[in-house]
Amino acid sequence: MLLSPLMSPEYIEPPLELNVNSENLEAGNTEDLEKTNGIEKILKTIAKCVTTKSQRTVIFSKIDHDWVKSLPFFMISTTLLQIAVFAYFWSIYYFQLSFHPYEGMYFYGGCFTSIFTYDPNYPYQLWRWLTNSLNHAGYYHISKNMAVQITLGMAQETAFGFKKIAPLYLGGVVFSQILKLAFSAKAGYGCGASGGDYALIFAQVANLIKNWEDIPYQKVQSVILAAHVLADPIEDFFNYLSDGYLIYAHKLHLFAAIYGLLYGFFIIYYKEEGNKWSGTRMLFLSLYGGVLAIATCYILIFPAPYP
Repeated sequence: MLLSPLMSPEYIEPPLELNVNSENLEAGNTEDLEKTNGIEKILKTIAKCVTTKSQRTVIFSKIDHDWVKSLPFFMISTTLLQIAVFAYFWSIYYFQLSFHPYEGMYFYGGCFTSIFTYDPNYPYQLWRWLTNSLNHAGYYHISKNMAVQITLGMAQETAFGFKKIAPLYLGGVVFSQILKLAFSAKAGYGCGASGGDYALIFAQVANLIKNWEDIPYQKVQSVILAAHVLADPIEDFFNYLSDGYLIYAHKLHLFAAIYGLLYGFFIIYYKEEGNKWSGTRMLFLSLYGGVLAIATCYILIFPAPYP
Protein backbone atom coordinates (compact mmCIF):
# COMPACT_ATOMS: atom_id res chain seq x y z
CA MET A 1 0.00 0.00 0.00
CA LEU A 2 1.29 3.47 -0.88
CA LEU A 3 1.43 6.15 1.77
CA SER A 4 0.71 9.77 0.97
CA PRO A 5 3.09 12.39 2.41
CA LEU A 6 0.45 13.22 5.06
CA MET A 7 0.44 9.57 6.22
CA SER A 8 4.19 9.18 6.28
CA PRO A 9 5.72 8.92 9.79
CA GLU A 10 8.40 11.42 8.75
CA TYR A 11 5.83 14.04 7.79
CA ILE A 12 5.57 16.96 10.19
CA GLU A 13 2.74 19.43 9.75
CA PRO A 14 4.12 22.92 9.15
CA PRO A 15 3.35 25.43 11.90
CA LEU A 16 0.65 28.05 11.46
CA GLU A 17 2.20 31.12 9.92
CA LEU A 18 1.55 34.23 11.99
CA ASN A 19 0.55 37.30 10.04
CA VAL A 20 1.68 39.82 12.61
CA ASN A 21 5.04 41.48 12.09
CA SER A 22 7.26 41.53 15.20
CA GLU A 23 8.25 45.14 14.54
CA ASN A 24 4.60 46.10 14.48
CA LEU A 25 4.17 44.24 17.76
CA GLU A 26 6.74 46.44 19.49
CA ALA A 27 5.11 49.52 18.01
CA GLY A 28 1.74 48.57 19.45
CA ASN A 29 0.46 46.81 16.31
CA THR A 30 -0.61 50.08 14.69
CA GLU A 31 0.73 49.17 11.25
CA ASP A 32 -0.94 45.76 11.40
CA LEU A 33 -4.25 47.44 12.17
CA GLU A 34 -3.82 49.88 9.29
CA LYS A 35 -3.38 46.98 6.85
CA THR A 36 -6.64 45.38 8.03
CA ASN A 37 -10.03 46.45 6.77
CA GLY A 38 -13.62 46.14 7.91
CA ILE A 39 -14.69 43.74 10.62
CA GLU A 40 -11.17 42.40 11.20
CA LYS A 41 -9.94 45.90 12.05
CA ILE A 42 -12.81 46.41 14.50
CA LEU A 43 -12.13 43.08 16.21
CA LYS A 44 -8.41 43.80 16.51
CA THR A 45 -9.07 47.29 17.87
CA ILE A 46 -11.37 46.12 20.66
CA ALA A 47 -9.18 43.10 21.49
CA LYS A 48 -6.15 45.36 21.78
CA CYS A 49 -7.66 47.15 24.80
CA VAL A 50 -7.62 44.03 27.00
CA THR A 51 -4.44 42.29 25.85
CA THR A 52 -0.70 42.58 26.22
CA LYS A 53 1.65 42.99 23.26
CA SER A 54 2.74 39.36 23.40
CA GLN A 55 -0.87 38.14 23.48
CA ARG A 56 -1.79 40.22 20.43
CA THR A 57 0.59 38.22 18.26
CA VAL A 58 -1.52 35.07 18.55
CA ILE A 59 -4.89 36.83 18.83
CA PHE A 60 -4.40 38.98 15.73
CA SER A 61 -3.24 35.93 13.79
CA LYS A 62 -6.42 34.06 14.75
CA ILE A 63 -8.54 37.00 13.60
CA ASP A 64 -6.68 37.07 10.27
CA HIS A 65 -7.10 33.31 9.88
CA ASP A 66 -10.86 33.20 10.63
CA TRP A 67 -12.44 36.37 12.01
CA VAL A 68 -15.89 34.75 12.31
CA LYS A 69 -14.65 32.53 15.17
CA SER A 70 -13.46 35.65 16.99
CA LEU A 71 -16.90 37.29 17.04
CA PRO A 72 -18.26 37.58 20.62
CA PHE A 73 -21.36 35.45 20.03
CA PHE A 74 -21.77 34.53 23.70
CA MET A 75 -21.82 38.11 24.96
CA ILE A 76 -24.05 39.28 22.10
CA SER A 77 -26.61 36.49 22.61
CA THR A 78 -26.56 36.82 26.41
CA THR A 79 -27.11 40.57 26.23
CA LEU A 80 -29.95 40.27 23.70
CA LEU A 81 -31.64 37.56 25.80
CA GLN A 82 -31.45 39.71 28.94
CA ILE A 83 -32.89 42.71 27.11
CA ALA A 84 -35.73 40.56 25.72
CA VAL A 85 -36.62 39.11 29.14
CA PHE A 86 -36.48 42.57 30.72
CA ALA A 87 -38.73 44.03 27.99
CA TYR A 88 -41.21 41.17 28.38
CA PHE A 89 -41.71 41.50 32.13
CA TRP A 90 -41.74 45.27 32.17
CA SER A 91 -44.30 45.30 29.35
CA ILE A 92 -46.53 43.12 31.50
CA TYR A 93 -46.06 45.52 34.42
CA TYR A 94 -46.54 48.82 32.59
CA PHE A 95 -49.35 47.78 30.25
CA GLN A 96 -51.09 45.56 32.82
CA LEU A 97 -51.18 42.63 30.41
CA SER A 98 -53.25 39.67 31.55
CA PHE A 99 -52.12 37.06 28.99
CA HIS A 100 -48.98 35.79 30.63
CA PRO A 101 -48.19 32.43 32.27
CA TYR A 102 -47.13 33.79 35.68
CA GLU A 103 -50.29 33.89 37.77
CA GLY A 104 -48.43 34.51 41.00
CA MET A 105 -46.06 37.10 39.60
CA TYR A 106 -45.69 40.31 41.57
CA PHE A 107 -43.30 43.20 41.81
CA TYR A 108 -40.82 43.12 44.71
CA GLY A 109 -37.91 45.50 45.22
CA GLY A 110 -37.59 46.21 41.52
CA CYS A 111 -37.65 42.51 40.57
CA PHE A 112 -40.44 40.35 39.23
CA THR A 113 -41.02 37.08 41.05
CA SER A 114 -41.00 34.81 38.02
CA ILE A 115 -39.37 31.44 37.38
CA PHE A 116 -36.15 33.33 36.59
CA THR A 117 -35.79 35.43 39.73
CA TYR A 118 -34.04 34.04 42.79
CA ASP A 119 -36.87 33.31 45.24
CA PRO A 120 -36.04 32.33 48.86
CA ASN A 121 -39.34 30.44 49.01
CA TYR A 122 -37.87 27.92 46.54
CA PRO A 123 -34.29 27.38 47.73
CA TYR A 124 -33.90 24.05 45.91
CA GLN A 125 -34.78 25.36 42.46
CA LEU A 126 -31.10 25.65 41.67
CA TRP A 127 -31.52 27.03 38.16
CA ARG A 128 -32.48 30.34 39.77
CA TRP A 129 -28.82 30.83 40.79
CA LEU A 130 -28.14 31.38 37.09
CA THR A 131 -31.42 32.62 35.62
CA ASN A 132 -31.69 35.50 38.09
CA SER A 133 -29.23 37.22 35.73
CA LEU A 134 -31.88 37.39 33.00
CA ASN A 135 -34.05 40.00 34.69
CA HIS A 136 -33.18 43.44 36.06
CA ALA A 137 -34.65 45.96 38.46
CA GLY A 138 -35.35 48.94 36.22
CA TYR A 139 -33.78 50.78 33.31
CA TYR A 140 -30.74 52.02 35.20
CA HIS A 141 -29.92 48.54 36.47
CA ILE A 142 -30.04 46.86 33.07
CA SER A 143 -28.35 49.77 31.26
CA LYS A 144 -25.41 49.69 33.65
CA ASN A 145 -24.91 45.94 33.31
CA MET A 146 -25.42 45.83 29.55
CA ALA A 147 -22.84 48.60 29.12
CA VAL A 148 -20.21 46.37 30.75
CA GLN A 149 -21.10 43.40 28.56
CA ILE A 150 -21.25 45.37 25.31
CA THR A 151 -17.89 47.03 25.88
CA LEU A 152 -15.60 45.08 28.19
CA GLY A 153 -17.26 41.67 27.85
CA MET A 154 -17.23 41.68 24.06
CA ALA A 155 -13.61 42.83 24.00
CA GLN A 156 -12.60 40.02 26.37
CA GLU A 157 -14.47 37.36 24.39
CA THR A 158 -13.01 38.62 21.11
CA ALA A 159 -9.52 38.35 22.58
CA PHE A 160 -9.74 35.15 24.63
CA GLY A 161 -12.71 33.29 23.21
CA PHE A 162 -15.86 31.66 24.52
CA LYS A 163 -14.04 28.90 26.42
CA LYS A 164 -12.38 31.38 28.80
CA ILE A 165 -14.94 34.19 29.03
CA ALA A 166 -18.16 32.16 29.39
CA PRO A 167 -16.89 30.41 32.59
CA LEU A 168 -15.72 33.80 33.88
CA TYR A 169 -19.12 35.42 33.36
CA LEU A 170 -21.38 32.50 34.32
CA GLY A 171 -19.16 31.61 37.26
CA GLY A 172 -19.43 35.20 38.47
CA VAL A 173 -23.23 34.96 38.35
CA VAL A 174 -23.56 31.58 40.07
CA PHE A 175 -20.65 31.55 42.52
CA SER A 176 -21.34 35.04 43.88
CA GLN A 177 -24.99 34.08 44.43
CA ILE A 178 -23.97 30.93 46.34
CA LEU A 179 -21.48 32.75 48.56
CA LYS A 180 -23.89 35.61 49.21
CA LEU A 181 -26.54 33.15 50.42
CA ALA A 182 -24.01 31.31 52.58
CA PHE A 183 -22.86 34.51 54.31
CA SER A 184 -26.32 36.07 54.74
CA ALA A 185 -28.49 35.52 57.79
CA LYS A 186 -31.62 35.99 55.68
CA ALA A 187 -32.33 35.65 51.95
CA GLY A 188 -34.33 37.97 49.74
CA TYR A 189 -35.42 38.09 46.15
CA GLY A 190 -32.64 38.72 43.67
CA CYS A 191 -32.23 39.60 40.02
CA GLY A 192 -29.58 41.06 37.76
CA ALA A 193 -26.35 40.14 36.02
CA SER A 194 -24.10 42.12 38.35
CA GLY A 195 -22.23 38.99 39.46
CA GLY A 196 -21.11 38.24 35.93
CA ASP A 197 -20.33 41.87 35.17
CA TYR A 198 -18.25 42.37 38.31
CA ALA A 199 -16.30 39.24 37.39
CA LEU A 200 -15.57 40.73 33.95
CA ILE A 201 -14.53 44.05 35.50
CA PHE A 202 -12.17 42.60 38.08
CA ALA A 203 -10.58 40.20 35.61
CA GLN A 204 -9.59 43.35 33.73
CA VAL A 205 -8.45 44.92 37.02
CA ALA A 206 -6.13 41.92 37.44
CA ASN A 207 -4.89 42.54 33.91
CA LEU A 208 -4.14 46.20 34.69
CA ILE A 209 -2.31 45.26 37.89
CA LYS A 210 -0.14 42.62 36.18
CA ASN A 211 0.43 44.30 32.83
CA TRP A 212 0.05 48.04 33.42
CA GLU A 213 2.71 49.14 30.93
CA ASP A 214 1.42 46.80 28.20
CA ILE A 215 -2.26 47.81 28.28
CA PRO A 216 -3.32 50.76 26.07
CA TYR A 217 -5.30 53.61 27.64
CA GLN A 218 -4.69 52.10 31.07
CA LYS A 219 -5.44 55.33 32.97
CA VAL A 220 -8.69 55.90 31.09
CA GLN A 221 -9.71 52.28 31.68
CA SER A 222 -8.93 52.59 35.39
CA VAL A 223 -11.09 55.70 35.77
CA ILE A 224 -14.03 54.13 33.92
CA LEU A 225 -13.87 50.86 35.88
CA ALA A 226 -13.54 52.71 39.20
CA ALA A 227 -16.51 54.95 38.37
CA HIS A 228 -18.64 51.92 37.52
CA VAL A 229 -17.74 50.07 40.72
CA LEU A 230 -18.14 53.10 42.99
CA ALA A 231 -21.50 54.10 41.48
CA ASP A 232 -23.37 51.37 43.38
CA PRO A 233 -22.23 52.16 46.96
CA ILE A 234 -22.55 55.91 46.34
CA GLU A 235 -26.11 55.51 45.08
CA ASP A 236 -26.93 53.18 47.96
CA PHE A 237 -25.55 55.70 50.44
CA PHE A 238 -28.01 58.33 49.25
CA ASN A 239 -30.81 55.75 49.15
CA TYR A 240 -30.12 54.97 52.78
CA LEU A 241 -30.14 58.65 53.74
CA SER A 242 -33.45 59.29 51.98
CA ASP A 243 -35.37 56.03 52.43
CA GLY A 244 -33.48 54.17 55.15
CA TYR A 245 -32.73 51.02 53.17
CA LEU A 246 -30.10 49.59 50.83
CA ILE A 247 -31.01 48.22 47.41
CA TYR A 248 -27.77 46.66 46.15
CA ALA A 249 -26.37 43.23 47.02
CA HIS A 250 -22.90 44.41 48.02
CA LYS A 251 -21.87 40.97 49.31
CA LEU A 252 -22.64 39.49 45.90
CA HIS A 253 -20.57 42.19 44.20
CA LEU A 254 -17.67 41.53 46.57
CA PHE A 255 -17.63 37.77 45.95
CA ALA A 256 -17.92 38.30 42.19
CA ALA A 257 -14.99 40.72 42.36
CA ILE A 258 -12.85 38.16 44.22
CA TYR A 259 -13.73 35.51 41.64
CA GLY A 260 -12.88 37.89 38.78
CA LEU A 261 -9.52 38.78 40.32
CA LEU A 262 -8.56 35.13 40.83
CA TYR A 263 -9.71 34.22 37.33
CA GLY A 264 -7.78 37.11 35.84
CA PHE A 265 -4.57 36.47 37.77
CA PHE A 266 -4.49 32.70 37.56
CA ILE A 267 -6.32 31.77 34.34
CA ILE A 268 -6.59 34.51 31.69
CA TYR A 269 -3.33 36.34 32.40
CA TYR A 270 -1.48 33.49 34.09
CA LYS A 271 2.15 32.90 33.12
CA GLU A 272 4.20 29.94 34.31
CA GLU A 273 7.06 31.30 36.40
CA GLY A 274 8.46 28.25 38.16
CA ASN A 275 7.15 25.87 40.80
CA LYS A 276 6.51 28.61 43.35
CA TRP A 277 4.15 30.47 41.06
CA SER A 278 2.44 27.22 40.07
CA GLY A 279 2.02 26.36 43.74
CA THR A 280 0.57 29.79 44.48
CA ARG A 281 -1.85 29.40 41.62
CA MET A 282 -3.06 26.01 42.81
CA LEU A 283 -3.30 27.22 46.41
CA PHE A 284 -5.57 30.17 45.62
CA LEU A 285 -7.78 28.25 43.20
CA SER A 286 -8.07 25.31 45.63
CA LEU A 287 -8.98 27.60 48.52
CA TYR A 288 -11.66 29.32 46.49
CA GLY A 289 -13.00 26.01 45.20
CA GLY A 290 -13.06 24.59 48.73
CA VAL A 291 -14.92 27.57 50.17
CA LEU A 292 -17.38 27.41 47.29
CA ALA A 293 -18.02 23.69 47.80
CA ILE A 294 -18.59 24.16 51.55
CA ALA A 295 -20.87 27.15 50.92
CA THR A 296 -22.93 25.18 48.39
CA CYS A 297 -23.44 22.28 50.80
CA TYR A 298 -24.29 24.69 53.62
CA ILE A 299 -27.04 26.58 51.78
CA LEU A 300 -28.56 23.33 50.53
CA ILE A 301 -28.67 21.85 54.03
CA PHE A 302 -29.49 25.10 55.86
CA PRO A 303 -31.20 27.43 53.36
CA ALA A 304 -31.35 31.04 54.51
CA PRO A 305 -34.87 31.98 55.68
CA TYR A 306 -37.00 34.65 54.07
CA PRO A 307 -36.72 37.95 56.00
